[in-house]
Amino acid sequence: MFKVILFTFLFFENLSFYENINKYLVERGYGKRINQEVLATVFQESQNLIFENTEIEKFIFILSLIELKSSFYICAKSYKGAIGLMQIMPYTADWLIKKYSLKINRSLCDPKINLKLGVLYLNYL
Repeated sequence: MFKVILFTFLFFENLSFYENINKYLVERGYGKRINQEVLATVFQESQNLIFENTEIEKFIFILSLIELKSSFYICAKSYKGAIGLMQIMPYTADWLIKKYSLKINRSLCDPKINLKLGVLYLNYL
């Protein structure tokens, strides 16, 4: 999804990469659901992926997952009980917090916590 859009955006030399991402999100109707702080957190956490890809590819990968799983609703809840941008199950969050001895609460509606746990889980897989 995002990767195809990325190649289109690269032709707009007068816009930065982040401006293009924002433009895409607004055009898709996600502009009111996600802000610059959350995008910065997505970028920061995406760099913790252990994949051998570029920074932008990691960022696009996480954005694509978020679009697919939660449509950028920060506190999205699935009918199975998964919560937040990355759709983390509460018991998976508890397991990750214990496994990695994290000193965080389990507030899965907090984008920073949700993204951190989501990336940890992807790395575990």
